[in-house]
Amino acid sequence: METISGADGELIQSLMRVVDDNPVGEELWWFEIGGLLVHAIGGCDDIAPHSGKVYANGEIGWEHRGEREIVSREAWMSRIHAQLQALLAQGLAEDFLVTSLREHIATELDAAVANPTGAAVKSNFDEWIAEQATSSDNLELSLIARSLMGPASDTPAAADGSQSALRRRWTATSETISADTIARWRQARLNRPVSA
Repeated sequence: METISGADGELIQSLMRVVDDNPVGEELWWFEIGGLLVHAIGGCDDIAPHSGKVYANGEIGWEHRGEREIVSREAWMSRIHAQLQALLAQGLAEDFLVTSLREHIATELDAAVANPTGAAVKSNFDEWIAEQATSSDNLELSLIARSLMGPASDTPAAADGSQSALRRRWTATSETISADTIARWRQARLNRPVSA
């Protein structure tokens, strides 16, 4: 169990360690979770991180770049940390902020599973493409339709309420900012000697 001192910024540091983690097999964890965090706290509208993601055509993916400056992961995380510190400086309670953000990210990850997008949501066009891909009437059209559909998803939509791999990882990783940890932080703050 991690030692909790109750120091100012301690919970923010723990949150940043969780967000800036690089779990094996989830190279873009920091990008996905960081994006959810930025969505909640703001302060990064003028920059976007270079995810390093490379698409099939070899183009580097810089998601949501628009008119934003593309920065390194480190610069993006530094800006997120600075925005969290600014919220504390404006009077937001650290325990409240970290708890709210932990729950916000969990809720967003749950919503992503409950309301799947992309291949899981079929429009009439998607259904027609799927029919053509399995049809033997026109081989050329079938091959084109198959290429439009792309590879089958490794993670089926979880309509049964089960959690995505990212959500399960968040649940396990966010233990360092769990309700128990935050309660121990509050207690440690109460037990700190008062300076004169």
